[in-house]
Amino acid sequence: HAVALKFGKERGHSLALLCRTQSKLDPAVKEFNDLGVKTIGLPTDLSDTQAVLASLEEAKKQLGDVALLFWNGGGIPKPLLEMTSEDIHYNLRISVDSLLFATKHLLPELERLKGAVLVTGGGMGDDSEAMAQFALQYGAATFALNKASEHKLVQMLHVALKPRGVFVGEVTVRNMVAGTDWDPEGTSSLTPGM
Repeated sequence: HAVALKFGKERGHSLALLCRTQSKLDPAVKEFNDLGVKTIGLPTDLSDTQAVLASLEEAKKQLGDVALLFWNGGGIPKPLLEMTSEDIHYNLRISVDSLLFATKHLLPELERLKGAVLVTGGGMGDDSEAMAQFALQYGAATFALNKASEHKLVQMLHVALKPRGVFVGEVTVRNMVAGTDWDPEGTSSLTPGM
């Protein structure tokens, strides 16, 4: 929400919001349109690469070329010893497959517009015992695996696309965000608007 507000209201970008659930999209689309930010909502399962590409094409049809791809795909958290192969692959399809193929799909216009791909990572993907403990404590081993893979993909895209004039970067959140499911006790001081 804070990122969409920053790029929509403060920077003048039109927004195409992709989310699996229409009922979550509708209030956000209304809010941003009410603020004067041209916004569309496209229900999309981010684990389905073809659905993501179709939504990107629809966004381009309605809003024009894409200069910025902001990726905040999540997945479904699962404890380490309860994960199935499908749990792992589902999350990786969101954080790796769809991100990579969305970037490749948009690359011609990102190059032409000197655009950017920005990704929110998660501290659980860090290579540290403390973050491994955090992921285990919150039953989110799937997140730790997919965020570590996503982090490596972002690094490689950054190196590969920098010479082509496309910036690829990651914001890694290493704390629980207040008001989310990750902060059940309400003790986090990190707010979404920071």
